[in-house]
Amino acid sequence: ADKKTEELTEMVAENDEQLMEKYFEKGELSPEELIEGLRKSILNRQVFPIFIASALLNIGTQPILDGIVNFLPSPLEREEIEGEKGTVKLSLDQPFC
Repeated sequence: ADKKTEELTEMVAENDEQLMEKYFEKGELSPEELIEGLRKSILNRQVFPIFIASALLNIGTQPILDGIVNFLPSPLEREEIEGEKGTVKLSLDQPFC
């Protein structure tokens, strides 16, 4: 676990100049700095979190909800995405994607 925490800290620090400087000076980041850096990395699409849970067994559901609140952007924080306009035919016989 310590090795994975160190790898995550390095990855987060690489995505933020100020955090990188602090990491090189102190060799670690505070939990608050790590969380804020992780959030920025997710907002900038540099890190993609994966949550593992089982709703049937009620395992991991609270960490998923906490992760959504703490790390993922609200709709107001996201930039607009432009795409092509078109029409999609809906059918139960066709694949979803």
